[in-house]
Amino acid sequence: MIHFKNILLATALLAAVLPASAQKHSISSLTDTKATIKAMETIIAKNDGHYVEPIIAEICAKKKNNPELCVGAADAFWYKTGIRDSTNAFKYIKKAIAANKNYVPAYILTAEIWNDCQDTLKAIEWYNKAIQADTMYAKTYRALAKMREKSGNYDEAYRIYKRAKAAIPTFPANLEIARMYYKTDTYSGYNKAIEHFKIAEVDSMEAYDYNSYATLYKLVAEQAQDRGAQVANYLKMLEISEEGIQRFPKDFYVLQAGLVAAVQIHDKLGQSDAEKKREYAEKAENYGERAIAEGDTLANDVTYKFYGFALKYRHKYDKAIKVFERVLNSDKAEEADKDIAMKQIADSYKELGEYDKAEELFKKNLEKKENKGTAGFKDYDNMVKFYKEQAEELNGKDKIDVLWKADAMYSRSAEKDLQNAGYAYYYQISLRHEIDQYTNGEDNTRGLALEPARKLYALMLTKGTLEGDNKRFMIQACNYLGSYYQFTKKSPKEAKQYWLKLYETDPTNKNAILVLTKLYKMKL
Repeated sequence: MIHFKNILLATALLAAVLPASAQKHSISSLTDTKATIKAMETIIAKNDGHYVEPIIAEICAKKKNNPELCVGAADAFWYKTGIRDSTNAFKYIKKAIAANKNYVPAYILTAEIWNDCQDTLKAIEWYNKAIQADTMYAKTYRALAKMREKSGNYDEAYRIYKRAKAAIPTFPANLEIARMYYKTDTYSGYNKAIEHFKIAEVDSMEAYDYNSYATLYKLVAEQAQDRGAQVANYLKMLEISEEGIQRFPKDFYVLQAGLVAAVQIHDKLGQSDAEKKREYAEKAENYGERAIAEGDTLANDVTYKFYGFALKYRHKYDKAIKVFERVLNSDKAEEADKDIAMKQIADSYKELGEYDKAEELFKKNLEKKENKGTAGFKDYDNMVKFYKEQAEELNGKDKIDVLWKADAMYSRSAEKDLQNAGYAYYYQISLRHEIDQYTNGEDNTRGLALEPARKLYALMLTKGTLEGDNKRFMIQACNYLGSYYQFTKKSPKEAKQYWLKLYETDPTNKNAILVLTKLYKMKL
């Protein structure tokens, strides 16, 4: 018998949570099942389950234990109470099954509860009961397969998807399998994902599927050693992206995938493919512009970086500079991407004949890193490269002045980044030798590289056993110092220590062997 006070309480609670349109009805006359379920969820979530259960019972009883209503109540008792009320959850599942033994959601919820309780065998048992109740209910197969996926049982999940395909011919089994393998985050899984995307049910593919499929070819391209293989895989990435764009023309992610693929193809093609490079630059600009327009807040530093490349390749240097500046000034951008952006801005300024702006940009960026204590050899070396590129277009004193600016960067690098001072001295020797040769011919009589060579030699003496780059550094220093004192200063006595050190560091060094045996008459 339904108690009057419970009816009044239930009516009051329902009135507080039901939409206005549903409030016109009493419990006995409510016909909006989904609204009633929503109301019950709110009642159960906000009140003690033991206290409100009689109210829920009255609501369901008035509806002759409508299975959908009962499962909604069970779901709320399990998921909404915060204490996982299995007693009441199972109670209402039983009511649903008693009302309709083929009501599949009741079996699925039971399976979910057992899975949440870490009882996999029970969960599988109830998923199979759900399938027996209705072999055409696709959600059951998906739920069971997803459960097996999460536990790493991919082979079992694969078989479940195939079982679903056999029962339901329209079930997108290959697509589900491709999605599964994509999430394994392993290269063997990626290869399986590619194979199943190739035969996936296209009509069921969403925009994110095209993005995933395209990304797989990007990963393959990045692993390829051969340029031809790289181009082939980026072409496939672009093809898939464009299929996705055709179906989902406003989707940010497939547009961005098309942008990235087109830029990569442009970069990998040789200079002899000028017409094709132009074609892919145009595609990249188009997809980049659309991705930013459609993506709004989704557009990120990667988007702007690749869009900047597209604009630069289209010789739209002013626009490219503005786009790359977004990356350079972003708080979220990776340092590597900021370095790329800075170089591309500088290159764009150079194309516009504005070397002074490019130089100012490098200087400001370097000073900013120095102030933060993050400047390293690579940052100074980037500036050296900038000056050397500028020097290639100059002659005479102008050329030398710019090369000395580059040299100053190596000195500054050795001072600021002590850990990598060896690299600074090593490359400074080569740079000064270049300056020496340019101003004084092949005789190299001034010994401009003497200072960095001495510093490199002294630094390597502190390193103990010399291996790898340190070994290379000592060989460079000894070669230069030995040659300078032997042939420029005509001081064999002073040169000898460097030849001996060179031989000690590298007993196979031909210069050391030749000089020590021929000039010093030593037996080695």
